[in-house]
Amino acid sequence: MTGAGAILVLVGPMRAAIRQQIAAALAGDPAVVCAPEPGPAADIVAVIKRLRPGLVLLAADATADAYGATRRIMTEAPTPIVLIADGEGDVDPKISNQALRSGALAVLRSPAAGVDTAAAKRFVDALKAMSAVKLVRRQREKPPIAVSPVTGPKPGLGPVVAIAASTGGPAALERVLADLPADFPAPILVVQHMADGFISGLAQWLNATSPLSVKVAVHDEPLQARTAYVAADGRHFGVSSRSRIVLSDQPPINGFRPAATFLFESAARAFGSNLIAVVLTGMGRDGVDGLRAVRQLGGEIIVQDEASSVVWGMPKAAIEESLADDVLPLTAIGPRLAAMMRETRS
Repeated sequence: MTGAGAILVLVGPMRAAIRQQIAAALAGDPAVVCAPEPGPAADIVAVIKRLRPGLVLLAADATADAYGATRRIMTEAPTPIVLIADGEGDVDPKISNQALRSGALAVLRSPAAGVDTAAAKRFVDALKAMSAVKLVRRQREKPPIAVSPVTGPKPGLGPVVAIAASTGGPAALERVLADLPADFPAPILVVQHMADGFISGLAQWLNATSPLSVKVAVHDEPLQARTAYVAADGRHFGVSSRSRIVLSDQPPINGFRPAATFLFESAARAFGSNLIAVVLTGMGRDGVDGLRAVRQLGGEIIVQDEASSVVWGMPKAAIEESLADDVLPLTAIGPRLAAMMRETRS
């Protein structure tokens, strides 16, 4: 039995050591309760329908079939899903990215065994937040909506796009980049909050699904058109000039490194009115302070609307601070960026 208001967490089949680490972390919070182990032969969807947990944890590896399980759960018994990766091992990026695309909310590293109670608390707090996520049912993709002509960045030195995303971001990024033309003339800078070890796989996946070149950002690398650069693990991402990338080990900003605020502030200083900042689905308020710099220096700000967001936290924060120039559904963001680029050429 769970306590009144307690969140029931169902831990799917995974290595015994990882399950024990999760159970130890959850044991410290009475607001979260572990469901009985379903067993390796159990039908995970049938168990979910019977227990109705508030959150499902799946192993982010091929053995547990995270992709197939996520697809089935989101189709037959929609429930918030978080992938759990071994804190020490490597994970096949195809497994995690396909599961995220199918509806999993995030990938978290398992809490390390030992006495790091602060890390365990952060892990449990993240799970509690994920259990409250409003699910977006998996639907057949709609065609992009028509986009009216817009006034884009001022022509001259050339535009750049900076994108921030968190929970639900990988699938949203895939859609936005896929909707851009292969000759998109601006560099794209991306901060995606993600567990360490997964960014390289995310970049590989987006590179395979996008008409643009997508890669992990490298310090002092020159910016190129038709290229999207994804922030590297554990380092802030910005630009040191109008043409080069900077990766920084400065302290986290509001708990994040890389932080969207660092990216937006850095890009705003370098590009001014030629910057287009985009805020996609995500939890929390990262990026708001950086968006103030974008606004002060004349850049454009686009945020994803509530209906198409998995988590309407970061976009909502931008709107609450009156920092959004456009609030658009996900299917309209790529076409709007393409239209803005056409304006700069005319």
